[in-house]
Amino acid sequence: MKQSVGLIHYSYPPVPGGVEHVIQRHARLLVNHGHFVRVVTGEGREADRRIELTCIPQLSSRCPQIVTARQQLNRGTVPSNFAHIRAELADLLYGFTKDLDVCMLHNVMTMHFNLPLTAALAEILASPPSNTRFVVWCHDAARLNPDYTSSFPDVLHYPWSLLTIRHTPATYVAISAYRRNQLAAVFGISPDQIVVVPNGLDPYAFLDVSPAIRRLARDYQLASADLVLFFPTRLVRRKRIEEGILIVKELQHLGLKVRFFVTALIDPHNADSTAYLRELVQLIAQQRLTKHVILLHPQRHALGLTLSNKEIRDLYTLSDALFITSSDEGFGLPVLEAGLTRLPVICSTHGPYAEVPDAETMLFEPDDSPGLVAQRIAAFLRERRSTRFFKRILSDYAWEPIYHRHLAPLLDPAAKEQGV
Repeated sequence: MKQSVGLIHYSYPPVPGGVEHVIQRHARLLVNHGHFVRVVTGEGREADRRIELTCIPQLSSRCPQIVTARQQLNRGTVPSNFAHIRAELADLLYGFTKDLDVCMLHNVMTMHFNLPLTAALAEILASPPSNTRFVVWCHDAARLNPDYTSSFPDVLHYPWSLLTIRHTPATYVAISAYRRNQLAAVFGISPDQIVVVPNGLDPYAFLDVSPAIRRLARDYQLASADLVLFFPTRLVRRKRIEEGILIVKELQHLGLKVRFFVTALIDPHNADSTAYLRELVQLIAQQRLTKHVILLHPQRHALGLTLSNKEIRDLYTLSDALFITSSDEGFGLPVLEAGLTRLPVICSTHGPYAEVPDAETMLFEPDDSPGLVAQRIAAFLRERRSTRFFKRILSDYAWEPIYHRHLAPLLDPAAKEQGV
């Protein structure tokens, strides 16, 4: 059974902020993976009905009562009602956390924006509900920011001292190794006592990839592919698509996971186009490349594609190279399109490609063996730092791999120890 998870922060979207964005992504990621999620915050809204959101105004850093208290604390005075606010919040939050498996406290234990809240949570952490594990998520720390030093007139004494204490038995998380090392110095502990979980992003949303191409990327596992090649072309024999298929097979022999997308539009002016398609399909099957060489236009209905300009542009964006196997071209417009998307070009020497200025191109001879071309392609793309970085973002910093690699083990340490 999946864990029930709580998330606590001052605010939640649509209130703007980097931490707010991350919390919402965590909440939606967790419910997508079957967890019950409860968000407790000072202000915000959530359209996803699977997420239980409760607003307690005193959690907000903009609550008038909290603003007044913070102003007094910044002057070195503990407000007369501080203990009352702390006790009230502790009672409320204990009730919201006692039935959770895991509760994540985002930034509220290391920032000074609501010290009564920090104090209330410190009280709960000192005697937590028996079934609830707490995770203190540290995006920032006021003690590390010189802009906030004036807010700490007495860092050695309560309640300011709460921000320099590692509250056990909570698990502490930092968003980078750099932040982990800083926090370890503040707390006076070893860095290995703090877990690093990076922030992430949705690459396909950022790149505005269409839903159909997102499904294609998911179904063909583009995030884990070593090479994604793209050839927008009609089904004409001079395109030599069969050569590309054989080269893909050789790339596989080099241990690379390859996806080769060919638009493969049937040419209405060429009666041989349909026969050529049958030959390519047969060759793909013979080479056992059905999941690796994808002829898009013949499968467009099954794949939910229209092959609109938007979808073609998305394929350029997600590919590692434009791969042209033609023996002859009159102009080669795809090379210009690749240039607009900063995509390198792999193509034959037969054609007008040398006329295109400044194209990042790897040329091969038409009579080069598929094995030789495959070796050169692997070396060519391996040397591109931007390609490697793009792959790393998809594999390490997209939300889905972050869930599987970091969040799931954090939620269930026993499963991690057992190798589940």
